[in-house]
Amino acid sequence: MPIESVRTLEGTLCIVRAHGASTLVEAVDFIRRNIDLCRTERIGELLINVAGVTAVPMPTLVDRFLAAEDWAHASDGRVAVALVTDSAYIHPQKFGVQAAGHFGLSMEIYPHEAEALAWLAERRSE
Repeated sequence: MPIESVRTLEGTLCIVRAHGASTLVEAVDFIRRNIDLCRTERIGELLINVAGVTAVPMPTLVDRFLAAEDWAHASDGRVAVALVTDSAYIHPQKFGVQAAGHFGLSMEIYPHEAEALAWLAERRSE
């Protein structure tokens, strides 16, 4: 079963809640396509919840680096990304988030939507 999702738009924020079985490559591409969509539609914030996506193998550091690079290029500095996933997928030092920052992508990762929404709201108030 491919990744399925529901998208909602709240002002300058797009929220995507995804579910279904996926490979790592499909999941990374799914996120990139949503970043692309936000950039082309001039939506500056994306909360993408992939906690419901299953069967994704644990990414290596190289996988995290390459995903961050891909997403940063898709964003082109125009979309802030808050990623929500199962805590098992969050690297202890948030390696992917750090890599994304080096490529110019404002990004964070959380295990709960409330934290992701709070981070986006804090960014807005700066």
